[in-house]
Amino acid sequence: MYDSRLGRWLSPDKVVKGYLSSYQFGKNNPIINIDPDGNTEYYFQGKWTGTDGVNNNLIGIVKSKDISNQMKKGEYKYPNELTNGSNGTDAFIIDADVLKTANKVLNLSLTQKGKTTELGTRMVKDGSGKYVSNGIAEGKANDLTKRENAHVSIEGKGGVPIHSHPTGSGVITGTEEIKSFDASRASQDDQDALEDAEFSIIVGKNGGVGGTVGPALIGTGKTVVPSDNRKKGGFINIFTKDSDDKAKPSLSIPGGEATDIIKDYDPRAGKQ
Repeated sequence: MYDSRLGRWLSPDKVVKGYLSSYQFGKNNPIINIDPDGNTEYYFQGKWTGTDGVNNNLIGIVKSKDISNQMKKGEYKYPNELTNGSNGTDAFIIDADVLKTANKVLNLSLTQKGKTTELGTRMVKDGSGKYVSNGIAEGKANDLTKRENAHVSIEGKGGVPIHSHPTGSGVITGTEEIKSFDASRASQDDQDALEDAEFSIIVGKNGGVGGTVGPALIGTGKTVVPSDNRKKGGFINIFTKDSDDKAKPSLSIPGGEATDIIKDYDPRAGKQ
């Protein structure tokens, strides 16, 4: 029940905003503020921690427990005019559809196909301002026993390019060297592509597979896959142009956390 003359709910709002009364609407200023969904929603380590009440389909990834606690206590002053890719000291802002697509590419990279194949897409705004993609493209399968790499080709420029690094590993033929791909390291090609983008995302497993294979196996033709001690579940690594080292991500989101955020966000935003 909503009284438009007062700008108040006559019964409690079912969307809890933590630091705001459940009877207020639009931060008590319904002429300036709109709040049909309760966005932007902020999350810390995969759990909801607060909202600024602005409907813009954005998700804030909070960078510290201290900021999360300030939000929960209603002591935090939310910034104005946030956009996809806003990278402050307190939080990184990402469009919900971009995060969902990155998580989808990550999940595909963790399948059998993703072990040897790069997958990718580009999220760009359509006429309505919504971020969309033209589907997920597949690169050539990498032969993990050889040195050459095969990259997925992502058409277009701008927006947010998303691609995976193969999640498998193997031993290079004729050597003791283990071949694996680190999604938390951007190649020079990846860094060059970032210049035309809002920011870029690389998904997959973080870290490499360590160690070498003993010389007794060299030249035997046997396929040896070493033990993979990398963290399970994969990561969504976000690379930004304002980073001092563009080869390293400005933010790494564990895949499990991204899944938890998306599951919580959609009901809050009134989405199925």
